[in-house]
Amino acid sequence: MTTMALNPARSGGMTSEERLVIFASSLGTVFEWYDFYIYGTLAVFLAKFFFSNVAGNIAFLADLYHLGRMGEDLPMVLARHAGDIAHIQIADVPDRGAPGTGVLDYEALFGQLAAQDYPGWIG
Repeated sequence: MTTMALNPARSGGMTSEERLVIFASSLGTVFEWYDFYIYGTLAVFLAKFFFSNVAGNIAFLADLYHLGRMGEDLPMVLARHAGDIAHIQIADVPDRGAPGTGVLDYEALFGQLAAQDYPGWIG
């Protein structure tokens, strides 16, 4: 049987260091969401002005490890951006191991890439 020790209630409220940590964390979250909102809202317009005259030999690298760590829907990302991806970098989540050693379903992802006739590099 497991027992749990109860800490006595603290009196006096939060310390100034605790208040500073909460303030800094909240401020960082506000800035991050503001940036996310502005970019997400303007993405269609930014793409039109910044990516309309891109040379044909410029493409994206899809880093499946970092996309997976960020919680992205990998099959959707690969399907939506198939024409823009020229190289796919692979490593499994969470420990950056070889495919099949973590939580990503690489068998399904490789099957999807084969079905899409993906012509680029994988490494």
